[in-house]
Amino acid sequence: QQALQVTWLLKGHLKNSQLAYLRVGVLLARVRDEKLYAALKHPDIESYAEQRLRLGRASLYRYLQVHDWVAASHPEWLQPKPKGFIPSLADAAGLIWIENKLAGKGLDPKKRAALEELRKKGLDGTLTKKEFSEFRRKGRSREASLKAYLAALRQVRKRGEDLVAFPIKLSPLQKQLLDLL
Repeated sequence: QQALQVTWLLKGHLKNSQLAYLRVGVLLARVRDEKLYAALKHPDIESYAEQRLRLGRASLYRYLQVHDWVAASHPEWLQPKPKGFIPSLADAAGLIWIENKLAGKGLDPKKRAALEELRKKGLDGTLTKKEFSEFRRKGRSREASLKAYLAALRQVRKRGEDLVAFPIKLSPLQKQLLDLL
């Protein structure tokens, strides 16, 4: 009996945490869309989030991304008292990716069916990170993997260039390799 009570309470708290996540996203989107940060003398929403909320850039944009996706694809979750299960929104990136792929045109019927199955599992909370990663990796060519790796290196290079004082002295060969990126 006690185990059932604790489980019932946990389910309620988990749903409340999802609703709180959505409420944070709604308010951050309002601050962004209405440029409310400017009224508090912040040049942008990132500055506002960091200084007023102690919210880092990645977290800010994760909340906004999830909000924008939910508003477009699952507006029923934004109702005052939404019915049913809401999957974990803290790691909704996989579900967002799946739904974006499904919205695309020219999708192979077999791949569409597999994506629909993954979507169903994502929405009912049973999609594992491992299962999602394996699906994304499957069918990827070596060339596509190499392109993704080079894109990641370009991002690292760009971030390095943005540093005031890059802490590492690059050799001529390293500079040459970076220039190829």
